[in-house]
Amino acid sequence: MDTLFTANNIPDDVISETVKSLMLTGKYRAVVDLLYAAIRNDQSTPWMYAALNLALEMDQAPIKERERAILSSAPYLTSPGERFELGRLLERIGSDKRALQFYYESCMMAPQFAEAYRNAIRLAHNLNDEKVMKELTVGIASQSWSGLEMEEIWKRGSNLANGLIVKMREENRNAEADKYEAALRDALRCDCVVRFEYTGDAEVDIAVKEPANTICWFGSPRTYAGGVLGKNRLYSAGQQGIKNGGYACPIAFSGTYEVLVERVWGNVTTNRVSVTVFTHYGTDRMTKETKYVPLDENGQALIRFELVDGRRTASIDEAELAALLEEANRVRYAGQVTQSLHRMQSRDVLVDTLVANTQEADLRRQAQARNESPLLLVPSGTVIGAPSSIPGNRQVIRVSPEAGFQSIRNAVEYGKR
Repeated sequence: MDTLFTANNIPDDVISETVKSLMLTGKYRAVVDLLYAAIRNDQSTPWMYAALNLALEMDQAPIKERERAILSSAPYLTSPGERFELGRLLERIGSDKRALQFYYESCMMAPQFAEAYRNAIRLAHNLNDEKVMKELTVGIASQSWSGLEMEEIWKRGSNLANGLIVKMREENRNAEADKYEAALRDALRCDCVVRFEYTGDAEVDIAVKEPANTICWFGSPRTYAGGVLGKNRLYSAGQQGIKNGGYACPIAFSGTYEVLVERVWGNVTTNRVSVTVFTHYGTDRMTKETKYVPLDENGQALIRFELVDGRRTASIDEAELAALLEEANRVRYAGQVTQSLHRMQSRDVLVDTLVANTQEADLRRQAQARNESPLLLVPSGTVIGAPSSIPGNRQVIRVSPEAGFQSIRNAVEYGKR
């Protein structure tokens, strides 16, 4: 097999077509041998590693061989989502230590990646890796988590941190415990926190405009400027009948924050909402101000507060630009991640992808034979999305339908004789 690659530079589309044919006929070991030869002779592309892992699984190859195949794809899969998927693949074959490494990398690369933290904490606890557990719990404490994330990630991290401190005290590792507690206290600092409470048969929400002109609201509960909407670290069940929620930004820009309080539906008791603003929470400079805000005839109220000495030092202009780019790329990035995950997880999708690659290669070859430019496939039609959120009382589901339309109205040919 190696002589085939040493004597020829085989096109990628030919390899994909061959792999597709072998996979569909159940010749999995032949696929493995073919892809190994391509990789050894520097003729590999990223899709081959996913196909190799799939072929090894279907061929029931030894665990060590499958682990090597998964690890060999690591240089090509560098995003947090891709590193996370590597961890899942490794955990699925029983390589927990290696899996923890990739989960941990995902957490460090994307500090608000809840699922990565969830899996990393579980494996670190099972493996009794105290060093990783301490770093993960400090990372959890430094972030604001909302909704179900807060209930699961935050509470799990808090319980794990308390257990580690108790263990270190029992083992007379007091200096280490003191250092760990100091790291947790520093991580718990929060530049600004907004908490609101109300009673009545109603639903109240807030939207926060940050100094970088980013807006944190239920349709975008996390912003590039660091804000997170939802029940935050100051959340407590409170007295019966009292509903609450909030906003937090652990490392925030200095400047003016505008908080729009809005009654979504129902009647708020006395038509007032209690709003408490904390600045420099968790430090000796902490300030706290509570106001009972009346709602106007539209069920709204606007509050402003100033944050001085915020710890986020990046340029506000850069944050605005990054937020715009993030929104512009949101759908495209989600599609890329989904495609990557499916390519690594689904047998059927992988085969379909190989078929699509082959069909596209056929079109390219036909165009080249006619001395024409390769064809570009442009999708046409309607794309509908429906982001949703569930408020804390779980009585309603908010849906924000989005529709995108793309069609080809006209085409102009250049250079055709």
